[in-house]
Amino acid sequence: MSKDTGTALFFLVISLGGLWKTAEMNMMSAVFPILTLSLMLILSIVFLVTSILKGQEEEGSNILTKESVVTGTSLIVYVFLIWFVGFLIASLLFIGGMTWYLQEPSLRKKTKLIRAAGSSLMVTLFFFVLFRYVFLVQLPPGIFSS
Repeated sequence: MSKDTGTALFFLVISLGGLWKTAEMNMMSAVFPILTLSLMLILSIVFLVTSILKGQEEEGSNILTKESVVTGTSLIVYVFLIWFVGFLIASLLFIGGMTWYLQEPSLRKKTKLIRAAGSSLMVTLFFFVLFRYVFLVQLPPGIFSS
């Protein structure tokens, strides 16, 4: 069994277990978990089928690249920032910083900055409106709010 097949099976089991646990929730609370877990289940099945059809994998790639370490570290910092400064500021900083960092190095700094600021603002506002006004979920305001 290849690593891809094992990973696909792992996510398949996690999504099935999550869907099973959502049966205990009331329907209003379970809508978002059911949607995300169903998507995870479908993608896991697709991943499993493609990994089986692909057969043996080629030589593995190095998973600990500079970009993956920076992204992982940034995610950890983002989680703590959400608690301190709230969702809006933490998300603007995280998405903007990661967008700027992961762009092609050959781009002009002004172009990178405009893309990072624009995407950060659009993505953060989209998720704020989605969770605050559609799902009616109060997002973390941070410790500085009254």
